[in-house]
Order: sequence, then C-alpha cells, then structure tokens
Amino acid sequence: MTNETIILYGFLASLAAGHITGVGAIPTLFIKKISPKFEDTSERLFKKNIYKSVF
Repeated sequence: MTNETIILYGFLASLAAGHITGVGAIPTLFIKKISPKFEDTSERLFKKNIYKSVF
C-alpha cells in the first residue's frame, strides 16, 4: 500500500464521517421545542454520578 493510497483512504473516511454527522444532525432543524422532561435528563444523570468517571 503506497503513501498516496493511505492518504486517499484517510481523506475519504474523513469525508464520509463528516457527511454522516451532517445527516445525523438534520433532525435538529425540525425540532421547535424540547420538552422539559427531556431537558432534565442530563441533569438527572449528573445527579446520579453516571458521568463521574468521565468528568
């Protein structure tokens, strides 16, 4: 495998990841209001120390 091939594969993989991220973000354009229950989810997780090992 040549250096050019490795660079090409890396470029294509990065491009694909960017496009997939963009496609995954599309639904956020159509959400007008997030429910208070959903907004409270992350606060509940922090209170339970689920993320303690990460943060």
